[in-house]
Amino acid sequence: MRATAKDPLDDPDDFSIIGAVISLAKAFSCEVIAEGVETTERGLILLAMGCKQAQGDGIAKPMPANNFDMWLKDYQPNQQWLNESVDQPDSCISKTKTFALTSKQWSTKFEVAIKSTGDASAN
Repeated sequence: MRATAKDPLDDPDDFSIIGAVISLAKAFSCEVIAEGVETTERGLILLAMGCKQAQGDGIAKPMPANNFDMWLKDYQPNQQWLNESVDQPDSCISKTKTFALTSKQWSTKFEVAIKSTGDASAN
């Protein structure tokens, strides 16, 4: 089953859609592959939500097929993803991790917005 959402860390609707797709896939014993995983944080949120497979620029940029063997030979998995994937998803732990990741994302965006507002008013 495939679903693409812009960013579950930024958009509560995307978060809900992804959660629903993952739940639906589990109910029908289907695998879920997330597309567009470009950052460590996106991968972590998906792992916390129960999605264990992904593709995107955070793993590899598009490449010619003849470059794949060299890429695979040199590939180093994201250590944070490896650490997270060892844990079995527990509903309470997953919700706590999800909350922590989304809070961090919103806090960072809030800080950037406040600083940029301050810079604009200084001119």
